[in-house]
Amino acid sequence: MKRYVLGFAFDPSLSNVLLIKKTRPAWQKDRMNGIGGHIEALELSCETMRREFTEETGIKEYLHWLQYAKLHGVDTSGEIWEVDIYRVVMECLPHVCFTTEEGTVWQVPVPELKNWPVLSNLLYLIPMAINHIQGTDRCKYFDIKES
Repeated sequence: MKRYVLGFAFDPSLSNVLLIKKTRPAWQKDRMNGIGGHIEALELSCETMRREFTEETGIKEYLHWLQYAKLHGVDTSGEIWEVDIYRVVMECLPHVCFTTEEGTVWQVPVPELKNWPVLSNLLYLIPMAINHIQGTDRCKYFDIKES
């Protein structure tokens, strides 16, 4: 099984989110996704989220990431995958873009998500994160199966 993390960092007003325009893997190239990556052997999911966020954004600040969902499915080769989905609110999101070999990080206005080349599941994962932060959902944790 392949295991990953994916995180969404919001400003205090929840009107902006950090996303990365990916250079790889090929199926994500030139599309926006949350910050995240592969969970290494013997690594805890929350540790991976912190490591990947630092690697992809350059931000070394310790953040309290909270997992609010798990996304899982089967890829075209039949391999099972799962993604632990996290969210955090930062006091101040960086306004300057940060670029690594993974891609370029942008501060994206949440109301304009549909105008950006985002991966389609972000159109529901980000509003779910916002509802979770605001406490407007009765659900404390989402288990989502994609097919």
